[in-house]
Amino acid sequence: MQGAAAAPDNPYNRCMWKRLFQDKTYKNPAKNLAKNFVQTDLKAFEEEVAKARRAIETQAFSVRNRSALLGALQQHLSGLDGLLILRGDRYGNEFLPPRSERLRFFSGFSGSFGWAVLDFRAGKKSLVASDARYRLQLRAECDDALFETRDALTQHIAPTLCDMFKTGRIGYDPWQISERQLSTIRQQLRVGTNLRLVPVSARRIDALWQGKPPAPLSLLSLRTKRETGESPRQRLERVREKTEEHPLHKQGGTLLLSASDAVAWALCLRASDLPFLPVALGFALVGFAGGKSARGSSDARVQFFSVPRPALTGEDLSHIEMRAEESLAAALDEQARQGSSLLLDAERVPSALVRACRRRKVPLHFAEEPTQALRLRKTPRECANMRRAHLWDGIAWVRFFAWLARSAVRKEVVCEQAAACKLRMLRLESGKLLDESFKTISASGARGAMIHYPTPSEQAPLLRHGEPYLIDSGGQYAEGTTDLTRTLVYGGGCGTEAFRQAYTAVLRGHIALASSLFPEGTNAHALDAIARRALWQKGLDYPHATGHGVGFCLGVHEGNVRIAQQSGSHPLQTGMILSNEPGFYRSRRFGVRIENLLEVVATGRRNSEGKRVLGFHTLSLAPIARAPIFAKQMEAWERGWLDAYHARVRETIAPHLKEAFEQDFLKQATQSLA
Repeated sequence: MQGAAAAPDNPYNRCMWKRLFQDKTYKNPAKNLAKNFVQTDLKAFEEEVAKARRAIETQAFSVRNRSALLGALQQHLSGLDGLLILRGDRYGNEFLPPRSERLRFFSGFSGSFGWAVLDFRAGKKSLVASDARYRLQLRAECDDALFETRDALTQHIAPTLCDMFKTGRIGYDPWQISERQLSTIRQQLRVGTNLRLVPVSARRIDALWQGKPPAPLSLLSLRTKRETGESPRQRLERVREKTEEHPLHKQGGTLLLSASDAVAWALCLRASDLPFLPVALGFALVGFAGGKSARGSSDARVQFFSVPRPALTGEDLSHIEMRAEESLAAALDEQARQGSSLLLDAERVPSALVRACRRRKVPLHFAEEPTQALRLRKTPRECANMRRAHLWDGIAWVRFFAWLARSAVRKEVVCEQAAACKLRMLRLESGKLLDESFKTISASGARGAMIHYPTPSEQAPLLRHGEPYLIDSGGQYAEGTTDLTRTLVYGGGCGTEAFRQAYTAVLRGHIALASSLFPEGTNAHALDAIARRALWQKGLDYPHATGHGVGFCLGVHEGNVRIAQQSGSHPLQTGMILSNEPGFYRSRRFGVRIENLLEVVATGRRNSEGKRVLGFHTLSLAPIARAPIFAKQMEAWERGWLDAYHARVRETIAPHLKEAFEQDFLKQATQSLA
């Protein structure tokens, strides 16, 4: 019961449990476990889960005296001068189950990226760091009497430790840090320091966390060929084919997948262990026999190590051997006895797992795990389904904006949280929504300048007439993942001069990127300046990437493809899905962001070097606020792009609207700018 309560409360999870209760045959690998769950009726089960969920949410992060907590932790971890805490779990997830939100419990910071160094020396402040998106949130959530806050990425951990400690023992959780990251930090610490990193078990670190939630438990199901365009066995075959690029393939071996999104993609599994990411927590071992002739042999088995859980009777999981996560150690012992090599990704595998393999003398080979590259390009079926998902999402967005406009005219009281809930409800009415793809950012006025503003669940600020309003939200549908941001002036009006100048420059950058053409093989970072040019000309800029990769019913932030000033991204290829989200943020005044998702498509042309010319197709379907635009600052082709986009939104969405006020809003919102 506690495990079911610790899993997210979303439509997909509730639907799966309902199906299990209605299934009277229990023909699944967890037959006895399933029976235990259905000894009571569905209504009683849901009531008990809801009660347990409320208790978890109330107790998990309740800290009356954080100073006393840190003092007690110092005594509990005696012998250490400090403790490094990263935000993450052993499965490399961006979104975490409550039990893995250790950084939030000890520091109060609830953002999706960050790290802390707890300083146990007398009279010293601890440090909490994140990137520039969370600058204001850090200051708001962290007690400045206890913590210094800083803009710093994970590559700044070693220099920060050297600045804070000239010598000493710094503890860390080896399950919370990747092998590559730990190796990098240690190499940087060796020069001119006497610092030593000391592994500490999660059990010791979290011993003072009295309300630590249990591990989440949800039901397993499969992604179908109708959704992905390929069967689970075909997808595994592609994973194995990708291993041919590594020399290890000739002698055979086993691929270790430790990241939840990689496991979900490779095994075509879906579950609801995490908020916003439909995955089951666990590790996978994928065997591959040497040589092409051995593909599909019995030696090349697939094992999934996770908590025991029911699976629906109708789901064919015969391509996977289900094992308890505790048996992973025995599987590694077997690898060692056979002398079989293990292929793993140092960027993603937890260092504790690497240490366990080395203790057993398992031969290790490091390389990028194959799904990283395979997931970037969606199959033709996935691309078609993504367009369908954006239709459902676009209908909800248009209905939301129409409701928002009518609420303003009627002078109804609307707070940030109520607006976010309304959008979620409208998505639910499609009957297609599995979950949101991240927590909606609903930010009015100056709060829009906080790039990842944590919208309060209670006593949220009201939307005020004449103030900018920024909303960033996405959905997880069986057909795909969406992510969209719009900025408008609530209740009509154009906004201030400064707001309009920034808004127009952001829009011009958005249009410039959306309409870009480029030769096949172009690195995504090469396009970043295109989106910033109009802002740069006004002396403006934004401290985040212009675009990130998006998964297919997986992570809304996916893979090594991103449109950013930093290099290192994969070359752009057809079938990739990325966001287009330039912005501008003026502290204590307003924020502007306009975001759509783009699909990389072929134009049918070739350039002078014989390379295919690629471009973008905008997937998202929602009006872009016209009132704040300084139309005279835009070139004719830019205005033409916006008019054509709005015409497509109107023609696509209008047939699905039933209410007259929604039709009227859409017609007005998509009028020509000219």
